[in-house]
Amino acid sequence: MQQNQRIEVQTIQDELLKTAKIWPRGISFTSNFSSLVYLVDPAGTRSTSDTFHNLYSKDIAQGETSGQ
Repeated sequence: MQQNQRIEVQTIQDELLKTAKIWPRGISFTSNFSSLVYLVDPAGTRSTSDTFHNLYSKDIAQGETSGQ
């Protein structure tokens, strides 16, 4: 999904849902089996908090997940 300068990508394989967000701030990513969200930007890699859309939801606007 692309929204302005943000691109979200989601993939699922063997019940593992991986989500990434590519945007001007950097790249954020997580999976459904991880409680952490990682951000990679010019300062390096660190854990953070972020909100991702559930792209497999029928209503993507309502399908947000917080880090999962």
